[in-house]
Amino acid sequence: MKPETLYSNKQLLEFNNESNTGLDSAFRVGTAEKMDFGSGQLVHSLHLSEIPKWQKNNQTSLLTSVLQCVPNDSTTEVFFESTAKGIGE
Repeated sequence: MKPETLYSNKQLLEFNNESNTGLDSAFRVGTAEKMDFGSGQLVHSLHLSEIPKWQKNNQTSLLTSVLQCVPNDSTTEVFFESTAKGIGE
């Protein structure tokens, strides 16, 4: 069974329909260049990649913005994935 798709583009894949009776689930893709990615969203699973390679002036504000979207709950997950390069180098 394939879920209904409301949006499918480079930044958003949303499984829902016009009457909001679908899965009401989505994948969102953003880059570290956007300083407020995730604002106003409810995120249950967050994957952050290569944070040491983000622009130094964006790291703190972007992390603050996106981590506030993840509730402190046993059903949520935050993944930090990176290579061995240290933050701020």
